[in-house]
Amino acid sequence: IQQFAHYVKANLDPNLKAYIEYSNEVWNPIFIHHDYAIEKGLAAKLDEKKSPAGYKWYSRRSVEVFKIWEKAFGGDDQLVRVMGSWTSNQNMSSQVLAFEDAYKHTDAIAVGPYVSAHPKELRKAKNVDDVFSLMMDKNSKWGMTTILSYIQKQEKVATSFGVDLIAYEGGQHLVDWDTRTVDQHPNPLLYAANRDPRMGVLYDELVREWRRAGGKLFVAFSAPRIYSWY
Repeated sequence: IQQFAHYVKANLDPNLKAYIEYSNEVWNPIFIHHDYAIEKGLAAKLDEKKSPAGYKWYSRRSVEVFKIWEKAFGGDDQLVRVMGSWTSNQNMSSQVLAFEDAYKHTDAIAVGPYVSAHPKELRKAKNVDDVFSLMMDKNSKWGMTTILSYIQKQEKVATSFGVDLIAYEGGQHLVDWDTRTVDQHPNPLLYAANRDPRMGVLYDELVREWRRAGGKLFVAFSAPRIYSWY
């Protein structure tokens, strides 16, 4: 980490800033580092419960990493120190920022605001109109209305700790995890939805409401490969 920090300091345009984040989605159980953080947190007796122990260890380790970069850069003026959190879990955001006063060494809390629909519902779709109806369903836990409410709650947490709210990923999240071929239903409808002009309208609304809520940098997710059932 120290060597990487020194390399970036030596090669980064002085007019640019480096965004520093320890790992990716440590809260997400699909990743091995989720279990790693819990193991470390429990061993350090940071909490008796698994998830809080993992969150607290992630918070502590993040600050340790931030300090390594601060030393390499001779301060934090050229750094944006980022804590990652789960969009729908503002309590996690509070925990990682509050633990051992981590917010004093953090510039931003980052979430992944995705708009989608439950795969079970997407499988019922008969056309692209159905896909957009599902994404805009006010009662859907995955839809636009719910995601915007999460954003507003996360912004309140960020403001209370004096940090920015940014998006490390975000955008459409149309996926049926159980499919394994590009032509398996509902994948053709999901590809078509991404090419539909209404997807642009959806992105406009998402980013507009993100900014209205007080969100800053928004990184639209894009995988550097051809589209697939993922």
